[in-house]
Amino acid sequence: MNATRRSAAVVLPTGQSRHDEVLALTGTALIFYIASLCLPLATAAKFGEKHSGYLFSGIARLWQENNEYLAVLVFGCGVVAPLLLVGSLIFLLLAARAGQPRPALRGWLHFVTRVETWSMPEVQVLGVVVAFIKLSALVPSRPAAGLWCYGLAALFSLVAWHRFDAASLTRVLFPDQGGEPK
Repeated sequence: MNATRRSAAVVLPTGQSRHDEVLALTGTALIFYIASLCLPLATAAKFGEKHSGYLFSGIARLWQENNEYLAVLVFGCGVVAPLLLVGSLIFLLLAARAGQPRPALRGWLHFVTRVETWSMPEVQVLGVVVAFIKLSALVPSRPAAGLWCYGLAALFSLVAWHRFDAASLTRVLFPDQGGEPK
């Protein structure tokens, strides 16, 4: 038998190609985040009236019902932190691509690693799914394009963050210093 043996080796991206991969993922996440802010998350119909709910309308409703702290928390963790994380990653990766090391970027890299803790779009997506389950018993409702965009943005940002290597980016941005972001 004259069988040829195929290699099972997997080539993992390193260096610039890995940074490009994370840049593409974060750029995609940013597009989906922006779309989710403009499109309705859900539509509900009762007695012939159709209502659409947007991300900001839910936050505004919490504020109007004297749940200011919860509204601020939802806004911060569901809107500001994810957009800040994705935007910051894009900024840092483009700076690394340009090859322009600047001392201020070290602080920005440190900031990004701290913001990630408060970026919880996947938790907000889970909360909306639970709300749909509860709401469906009261009124017919359907997820809309904004929810799908928000879910995809959460997915792409999570994958990008897990592919992101701060130590590698530090070595690219600061080749003379190397190591972990401080």
